[in-house]
Amino acid sequence: QNVLGDIFLFKNLPDDQIHKTVQCLQRRQYAAGETIVQQGEEAHNFYLIHSGTILVVKDGQSVRSLGRWDYFGERGLLTQERRSATCQATEACTCFSLEASEFADIVGSFRQELEHRMHLQDLDITMEDLRLK
Repeated sequence: QNVLGDIFLFKNLPDDQIHKTVQCLQRRQYAAGETIVQQGEEAHNFYLIHSGTILVVKDGQSVRSLGRWDYFGERGLLTQERRSATCQATEACTCFSLEASEFADIVGSFRQELEHRMHLQDLDITMEDLRLK
């Protein structure tokens, strides 16, 4: 419960909402090489990584690695779009998951802030773009 309060996604939730979230989390184990979500699939869950490393692959290209207390799966749930990337365990992993309806109940109050963060992640800015002209 204390850890959730330190994670951006849950940081502004009141204690009773964090407690509800903890009650809804389901622990899931994944083997090295196992695909957790597949690009193009319908989104049904949100995932919070407890241990291990997850590789994010989009259109066959590695995009980033995620580790302890990182999360994924929020984009598909918020936008009701298919998964934008594949997430695969690179080692044995433990994740906590929330079903779509539980996630929607929890993030309802700060949905716009999450959507803004997703938009920022989508920007394709290079160092060249940041140089003064």
